[in-house]
Amino acid sequence: HPHLTLDIPLEDLSQWSGEEQNQKLRAALLAHEKELMDLERGPLIRVRLYRLRAEEHAMVVTIHHLVADGHSYGILFQELREFYSSSITGQPITLTAPMQYRDYVAWLSEQSLTAEAIKSRDYWLAKLAGGLPVLELPTDRPRPSILTYHGDRLTAVIPSEVVRQLRKVGAKQNCTLFSVLLAGYQLWLHRLSGQDDVIVAIPSMGQPLSGKNNIFGYRINVLPVRSRISGSPSFNAYLKELRQSVLEATQHQLSFVGALLGQLGIRRDPSRMPLFSTIFNLDRASASPGWAGVEVGEFTLVARNPSDTARFDVSVNLLERSSGEVFLELDFNTDLFDRSTMERWVGHWVTLLRGAASNPEQRISELPLLDGVERERLVKELNRTEREYPRQERMQDLFEGQVERSPEGCALIYCGSEGTEVPERWSYGELNGRANQLAHRLRELGVGPEVLVGVCHERTPELVVCLLAVLKAGGAYVPMDPNYPPQRVAFMLEDTKAPVLLTQRSLLAGLPTTGAQAVCLDDAETVKDLASRPRENRVSGGPRTLASNLAYVIFTSGSTGRPKGVALEHRNAVAFIYWAKEVFTAEELRRVLFSTSVCFDLSVYEVFVTLSTGGALVMAENALALPTLAAREEITLINTVPSAAAELVRLKAIPGSVQVVNLAGEPLSVELVKQIYGQPTIRKVYDLYGPSEDTTYSTYTLRRAEGPATIGRPIANSQAYVMDGQRQLVPFGVPGELYLGGAGLARGYLNRPELTAERFVVNPFEGTPGAYLYRTGDLVRYLPDGNLEYLGRIDHQVKIRGFRIELGEIESELRQQPQVEDAVVVAREDVPGSPKLVAYVILKRQPAQGTLSDAERPDTQIVSSLRDQLRQRLTEYMIPSSFVFLERFPLTPNGKVDRKSL
Repeated sequence: HPHLTLDIPLEDLSQWSGEEQNQKLRAALLAHEKELMDLERGPLIRVRLYRLRAEEHAMVVTIHHLVADGHSYGILFQELREFYSSSITGQPITLTAPMQYRDYVAWLSEQSLTAEAIKSRDYWLAKLAGGLPVLELPTDRPRPSILTYHGDRLTAVIPSEVVRQLRKVGAKQNCTLFSVLLAGYQLWLHRLSGQDDVIVAIPSMGQPLSGKNNIFGYRINVLPVRSRISGSPSFNAYLKELRQSVLEATQHQLSFVGALLGQLGIRRDPSRMPLFSTIFNLDRASASPGWAGVEVGEFTLVARNPSDTARFDVSVNLLERSSGEVFLELDFNTDLFDRSTMERWVGHWVTLLRGAASNPEQRISELPLLDGVERERLVKELNRTEREYPRQERMQDLFEGQVERSPEGCALIYCGSEGTEVPERWSYGELNGRANQLAHRLRELGVGPEVLVGVCHERTPELVVCLLAVLKAGGAYVPMDPNYPPQRVAFMLEDTKAPVLLTQRSLLAGLPTTGAQAVCLDDAETVKDLASRPRENRVSGGPRTLASNLAYVIFTSGSTGRPKGVALEHRNAVAFIYWAKEVFTAEELRRVLFSTSVCFDLSVYEVFVTLSTGGALVMAENALALPTLAAREEITLINTVPSAAAELVRLKAIPGSVQVVNLAGEPLSVELVKQIYGQPTIRKVYDLYGPSEDTTYSTYTLRRAEGPATIGRPIANSQAYVMDGQRQLVPFGVPGELYLGGAGLARGYLNRPELTAERFVVNPFEGTPGAYLYRTGDLVRYLPDGNLEYLGRIDHQVKIRGFRIELGEIESELRQQPQVEDAVVVAREDVPGSPKLVAYVILKRQPAQGTLSDAERPDTQIVSSLRDQLRQRLTEYMIPSSFVFLERFPLTPNGKVDRKSL
């Protein structure tokens, strides 16, 4: 605009006094910050005058950042000084005529054609090739679909002694304080986000003009400083690399990155995400006097940015003070972060800077983030779960003790395979006697401590007899589903070297021929033989099983295509059972739905917790058979997976007798919890989490209808730690891998010492020799209240309907099929709470034509063929529900399959 006329309204506040007047003025300042400006018509400057007293006024000048930067305020303040001086001395004002902004823009256009500018452009195109990494800080709330600018400001101080040490560190590396603080900031972001590729924008005053630095306008060029962190170098080594990045960025500031987006292949959507997530700036008090407040005669000049607006996720402005300390202003988006989160994070940053200042040769992964109080809470307070219990007991001891207390009590209710027959009821004495008879036979067959016995039986009472008999004989049971492919059963029997297989004659034809001796419980001769054997309560004779002996081995999916057997000892399960007896009452466990496959570790809770507390198992083929179960109205507790519970809710099939619902194996949504509590008799809904490697459940929480979705805290005698990729504790709110320890920790993987060593690592927080932690591969974070929030997997393992599945095992099997060139399997959740497996397949081409043959065309015939081939080697729950055929896989810039784009 060639001419600008400003209306300057005057508001009289003189009738107010003291604090009331200050409140009015503060309210006016906040109102000015929120008042929008018309970017098309202008003006982009507003002036308001307030009379405080007869001879005292306050003037508020609001200028849009589009037409002024921090340097512009310095020019404005200098002119005000000169104006004031002139008014006092009577000397004329001799201001230097500024260069007009339009002339500056024209000059920039000319510079963009120079060889230096072209060199700068090429530098940025190479530096940012592959796109700009998005900084994914752990937010307190999901990112809104439309970008918001709601903000808050946090202030803090980096103490002078820390600043002094950092200056010394920088001097030895020929670095400025700015570079040292920026290095600490980028490492702080790296540790919070877990990302190895981090970009921080730094403001630059743009290309300076000789003698023309008094331009009033927006001249800032935002330079991205990219840090790719590889390994864990020392802070000094990292600082040296960062210094070079900063130097290169400032040397190539003639190009504006925003103008290169098209050439970089970056599509910018300002409504969704800013170009950069964070910006970092350092000012000196002498260079920007306005920020600190300047006295000029009778005037006080103060410049400030709005404190309730955030242009980035996080932005930092630092100010060097004459006292030696550094004043910190941190602005953050309040739609993403809580103030308490930012207060903790700033503390972590200052702690990291202290560590770097005191020991710059320390590896960056080991630089401290936690102060003593937070570390004490994460290591000890949240893991103070010790409970006393009989540590030498075995699983069968707990059952046999209950038999002695109530031999006539109901132990098992069987409604037939269809669930509609008149219930068959077994007492504790009957169940124990039948198990004892089979145990004697197993003893004769050489079963004893550390001997594994295969159990492949339909869901009848004899299945429970088998499990108890193996334990009573001193062995460890290996459950096998009758629907498993023969190849999988053959592998399990071979891997375990099981000398005995308990099964049925009706299943023999479908089982592989192995060295295991098959004992068919429905065979007439076997029935006659067992009936003649003793039924006394405890099986005597032979070597005694110890608490440290194996109790069972459960096979889970393996990422290499080879299932792995998790070896659990008696002491693991006994500790787990005593925790359950502490949490669940005898009344709640009076009638427990036994619907989980014994190949899935939820069954350990259903069978052994129930039979150790005097309750009865109500057998069902699966949870969805509940609506037709004859004894359904007796059930007091359901223990299943969320997807099954959701279907029962939909069918309105949860019996009115149920008091407690335990849900595990899959993430539990808030909505499903509300729906379950909608049933009048439901008093408790537990969210339970745990891998087989830590005996069924490791953490738990009693969910509320309106409460947050967490997996709670460790169960009794268990510990949970959250660590990053370098096995360093992460702070509250920061995601990391969950490590579990304690009494429930398995012995390891059967016959897999390398895999055991990889997943079971030495516990650095426990001084006891032989203490280990299990790396779960699950991504979690500790919330400030001490509960754990489950965030997903850090690898490609998933859970479908509670079954743990290694996607790599399915991919490996698909790649072995003759018509498949390559395959990728993902778990998709198009419908919340109903994850499904989807296989993306590239079919082989005929070498000559390079096209698919008629026999290989992706139609229903080939899908059916692939499913049939997979069923020969995989269990049914591992068969993909959908197949998508592609010509090629989408790739990330580094050449890996871009799973998010599938």
